[in-house]
Amino acid sequence: MNLRVAIKEDFADEYDNKKIGVLYFQQNHDGNMCTQPFYFNENTEIHNFRQLYSTGQIFVPVRIFDTVDILEETTN
Repeated sequence: MNLRVAIKEDFADEYDNKKIGVLYFQQNHDGNMCTQPFYFNENTEIHNFRQLYSTGQIFVPVRIFDTVDILEETTN
């Protein structure tokens, strides 16, 4: 599964309403990815979530319409 760093639009709509049920993963303080999936819901510990989000430690799966970087293949 390809992951990317989460952005605000992953968890809130244009009116700042929370999107319940969003799948996400957390990166711990050592930089290792936690393999346990989490779902954003009304029971999410929001203080801890915001702290991880602000430091770029919340990741979501890459969606079909996400922009991606194209890498050119070099031949030898």
